Amino acid sequence: MKRTAVVFTVASILVLIPGIAGATPHNEHAWVNGAVHTLQITHESTGANGKQSPEYVIAPVSASAPLNEEEDGFGPYDLVVQAPQHNGGAYSSIFHVYLIVPDDNAPAGTVEWRTVDAGEGETVPLAYAADLGSGLVPLTSRARVEQAATLGLVDIVDIGVTEVCHVIG
Repeated sequence: MKRTAVVFTVASILVLIPGIAGATPHNEHAWVNGAVHTLQITHESTGANGKQSPEYVIAPVSASAPLNEEEDGFGPYDLVVQAPQHNGGAYSSIFHVYLIVPDDNAPAGTVEWRTVDAGEGETVPLAYAADLGSGLVPLTSRARVEQAATLGLVDIVDIGVTEVCHVIG
């Protein structure tokens, strides 16, 4: 998918999320260094809000068992976040949300992705695995997502959304 099409789809996603600034608190699930944690999302908004950590939206690693089902017309999907260094448990953070899409120029067989519903007939390809040098591995950590981006296998697309979350280890 061409980057311009992804940007158009991202703009469509933002329009589809009703009242994002007033979203009600809810739980989602995320990969944190290969383990699943619960995110209690208390607030969502557009724009920047102080110091932020990335929250990466990937396709479900397991198509039959996504971490998060469809929400507001988008999904299913998995999330990837990072626990602060020396903290594998509970913490609070402001996350800035990014989509992880396959790069158009990635060599064949180096990225696995699934097409995810973006609502109103729109879809977006989200990556869930990449060959980081020794075969395909799931993108279940921040380090793996960022290594795949450094290798030119995926693109990190900013959708301009932040979330205040409590991460439960």
